[in-house]
Amino acid sequence: MESEDLQPPDFHGSKQATFKFKSHSKHPFDDILQRIDRQWIISYSDRPNHVVKFRTDARMISWGIGGYVKMIAEDQLLVVVYPIFENSRREERIMNQTLRLMQAILNP
Repeated sequence: MESEDLQPPDFHGSKQATFKFKSHSKHPFDDILQRIDRQWIISYSDRPNHVVKFRTDARMISWGIGGYVKMIAEDQLLVVVYPIFENSRREERIMNQTLRLMQAILNP
């Protein structure tokens, strides 16, 4: 998650989606970083390649969720979320919630 590898991490059980994105500034990637930083912990970002990796915080009963966002066009984002600990119904539910929240945040 924190590596400089620009490809999405290869975790089993990951979910992927493509979202439309409408920036409110002249610097759309900075807008994405700001919106993600308000909700999650950014573990890696690469402005020239338009990649950001983030995670939720770990809790007593959950290892959390990791995420990867790549701006593939000025108005389109690839979002991948993945469980840190797979084969858990709770993690599956949290991943679905994270994707819905990500869509709401990035495309209000």
